Amino acid sequence: IADVGFGTLDWDRLLPLARASGAEWFIVEHDLPVDPLVSIQRSYAFLQTAWNNQQPTSNADGDRESATAPEI
Repeated sequence: IADVGFGTLDWDRLLPLARASGAEWFIVEHDLPVDPLVSIQRSYAFLQTAWNNQQPTSNADGDRESATAPEI
């Protein structure tokens, strides 16, 4: 079990798909973290940085997606 961005999920693939699908929220869950506050801070920092470093993509209608991050 790892903080978001520090495990084995392919976030470089998942985040563009989340953006293209219109994601508005990310729900973060971590069972039994050693330090819950540090865990959520690391997860938040990773998602915020990874989301903001993406180039906007086109949605199914060809419109450019906003670079605004969903609530994390």
